Amino acid sequence: MHSISLSQKHYVEDILERFHMSDCKPVGTPMEPGLRLSASQCPATDEDKQAMASVPYINAVGALMYLAIATRPDISFAVSVLSRFNSNPGPDH
Repeated sequence: MHSISLSQKHYVEDILERFHMSDCKPVGTPMEPGLRLSASQCPATDEDKQAMASVPYINAVGALMYLAIATRPDISFAVSVLSRFNSNPGPDH
């Protein structure tokens, strides 16, 4: 029987490096069970919004979305939850 194997190991390593997460610790699940992210965790003041403006949140979510679509459907739910906060992400997101 023949099979095809797809791997995006180098792409994942590139994402981790690009977003300064090369030293992160691997986990077994894409999102902590029971984790609740909400709009109440979004920055409310202009000062807090400005502090988050330097974080490339949309770029990171986009990179993860490509990964989820291409080869990692197991992270799709977590990425969709994160994408809900693209317009006003907070530190918890």
